[in-house]
Amino acid sequence: MTWIVGATAFNGLVCVADVQATFEYIDKSRKPRYFNCVRKLHKVYQNLYIGFSGDIRSGLLMIERLQAQMETTYGTNELFDIEGQLSILQAHLVKTYREFNPNKDPQLDLMFFWLKQEGKSLFYEPACMRFIAPHFGTSGIGPLQINQSGSGKHSAEFQALVDFLSGRPPREDLREKIFGNISVIPSMWTASKIRTLLVKEGSNVSHAGVSKTFLSVVAELGWNKTVSGATHERVMNALQGFGFEKWQEKTRADTLHMYSFDLNEFIAKIAELVDKDPEKLNEIVEAIHAFKAEENLTPLCELPDFNETLHHHDAENISISNLCFRWSDMEEFMIRNGIRLGECTATA
Repeated sequence: MTWIVGATAFNGLVCVADVQATFEYIDKSRKPRYFNCVRKLHKVYQNLYIGFSGDIRSGLLMIERLQAQMETTYGTNELFDIEGQLSILQAHLVKTYREFNPNKDPQLDLMFFWLKQEGKSLFYEPACMRFIAPHFGTSGIGPLQINQSGSGKHSAEFQALVDFLSGRPPREDLREKIFGNISVIPSMWTASKIRTLLVKEGSNVSHAGVSKTFLSVVAELGWNKTVSGATHERVMNALQGFGFEKWQEKTRADTLHMYSFDLNEFIAKIAELVDKDPEKLNEIVEAIHAFKAEENLTPLCELPDFNETLHHHDAENISISNLCFRWSDMEEFMIRNGIRLGECTATA
């Protein structure tokens, strides 16, 4: 059991996963055992991370195989992408899955998230796609979207978080419980804010098989490097009240920094300034010109780093170094804790 969420934002991508493994015994008179012990997010190639939920053995073995294969398959300057190769990748995933599971079909989702250059564009764009065993059909791809996997998606509170991030209104009682009196549901998020909302609010949810500690990975494109902070702030201040507004609102565990821009309102108010306040008009025009003169889009053509963070819950003592990274690590962990795989299933 697990809760894993992958999302693309205008400025990059983020993936968040809990770290708990569930050992459910075939003998149903024995209670399941839960351990915060497994890494569910893995860097597989320089521009690709994969998260998994479901059968731990299958997930860790397949990810380890993919890591080894990609290191030998791609050239020095090549990056991962699936454009024109989706069917080839799916066939390869099916073949590898069958190698590790010749007689069974354990549940497994693999969530790929990567940065790509579309067509001849030099700008990097985020992408997220979920592959679902045993046939590895896909769910989701696109520049702005959110995808989730694992048993956590059956939790009403976890689903409310994903609905909110997707721009859908959450269930009324949960909207009030989690999101209080927030006036509007945002339609666009930064990758960092998606992560913060998920880990802060997620740690307040109790759901069997899902830890309150989360591992996250964020890769943010260089939008904040296209102009200096001073120039950015200058244009934002100049536009305040002229179709552009900024304010703060609070969820149960987080503060949202909200922004809105209405182009039609901006055009109408700028037209009014021509006769009523030419000095203010000049201030806005100069701020925009300064922004455009300084703007440098080169950072959007550079592959950003993938930054990992372990978000500890106070009640859970975990370190990244102690999380099982490979299936051999998990086998050793099970031996130390008196768990026999033949007696139970190990799921994430």
